[in-house]
Amino acid sequence: MLRAAGAGLGARRRLTGGLSRHPAPAAPPGGSGAGRAGSSSVHARDRTGRPEERQHGQPTRIPDRHGGTIALPTQAAREFDYETELVMMFGRECRNVSEADALDYVAGYCTGNDFSARDLQTLTSQFMIGKTSDGFAPLGPYLVTADRVKDPNNLKLKTLVNGQVRQDWSTDDMIFNCRQLISFASKVMTIRPGDIFYTGTPQGVIFGEKIPREDRAWLKPGDEVVSELEGLGALRFRLV
Repeated sequence: MLRAAGAGLGARRRLTGGLSRHPAPAAPPGGSGAGRAGSSSVHARDRTGRPEERQHGQPTRIPDRHGGTIALPTQAAREFDYETELVMMFGRECRNVSEADALDYVAGYCTGNDFSARDLQTLTSQFMIGKTSDGFAPLGPYLVTADRVKDPNNLKLKTLVNGQVRQDWSTDDMIFNCRQLISFASKVMTIRPGDIFYTGTPQGVIFGEKIPREDRAWLKPGDEVVSELEGLGALRFRLV
């Protein structure tokens, strides 16, 4: 899993609605790789079975922050795409847990964007190369403590590009819910405090458009992307 700072998250913030929020974490050097599960319709529409069918990893590195920029690796790719996702951050060591107990190990939730270079992603059967360029996987602006999120699988989700709505969905569309994802992943590896888990994105991504890839309006330098999750805040970043 992508190791993020589990301690020292900064002073607690009290915002509108009484939510307990911290500044979003940043990953320190070292640690292990990231585990993710494509859990919603765009990742798994034509697949059945268990959550492992769309899990992929990332090496540990520092993700981009709210209000930051992503320098697109245009010498290697051109098909850049957004994926607004619910992100879980763990507060306890988690190994071989049941679905019933799975959410007890989550410290809090963030808004994230599993930013992707689709042409790199589809070079092989493994997604990893299309997910790991510098600055990819931004998250923020807050870590909202788990006790303030009644049901992580009932949150409205939205993506805007230059002010235009591109995704407008809900986490209740996830094929594998948060409990299932955690339980399965914990049977594969030990999840440690501070690890983060991106949970998948709904329909509306450029990759899913039904027109030739060369005709799609992929993201480009100058674009502003905003990812929103109900109660978790709006993550905003710009491409350069």
